[in-house]
Amino acid sequence: MTWSSVSFSLLDTFWLFLALCFLVAFCVHKASAQLPGLYRKSSLFTLFQDLIRYGKTKQKLNRAEWLRVFDVPKRWFWHFYAISVFWNVFLLLLSINFIYQLQSYPSWLTGMLKILTGVPSFDGQAPQLSTVLVQLLLCVHSLRRLLECLFVSVFSDGVMHLVQYLFGLGYYIVLGLTVLCSDQMAKGPGTLLSQLDWIHVGGFVLFIAASLLQHQSTVLLARLRKGKSG
Repeated sequence: MTWSSVSFSLLDTFWLFLALCFLVAFCVHKASAQLPGLYRKSSLFTLFQDLIRYGKTKQKLNRAEWLRVFDVPKRWFWHFYAISVFWNVFLLLLSINFIYQLQSYPSWLTGMLKILTGVPSFDGQAPQLSTVLVQLLLCVHSLRRLLECLFVSVFSDGVMHLVQYLFGLGYYIVLGLTVLCSDQMAKGPGTLLSQLDWIHVGGFVLFIAASLLQHQSTVLLARLRKGKSG
């Protein structure tokens, strides 16, 4: 395989760009720790730290008042999962409707998937078992995290940047579309049950175990914040 034969869709480019942004931010953050004190008091350094930090990590950051205009309460984390539940349940219902009622996706969604993948047509191709299973588990994960945010987690008065908030809102929307786009990478013929493989069962069991562990950790962390120290 040569570099000339490698092609990236718009969706591939988006996730690659996002990963590079995180990598660059991490490297800059590590490098900035070695800067002299004079440079660490500059407005550019403060702006960068304000963008990457949230919650308690912002408390010791000496920020100008105008930067606080972009603060959003950290307890608004539940908004991310609420959006994810409604959006990904909607996509899952469309997939189920496609499979059992043979009704294609809405034209606006089909057009969006074509743009993201560069594949000319989605017509006549029902979702694979892997896709439907990931959609289902994504819905379960989002619902669990939403309930944890509302009824388990104890949030402080910490804040996050508006950019982080908008990123969180958009993340699960793009993630749901990414799952649907994965159907174009490998076509699984036959009914959903005929596509069932050991890797689906293993992945499902791993998901359940990881979810239980994460929930237990969330409960333990919440209990630590219910004392007099807050």
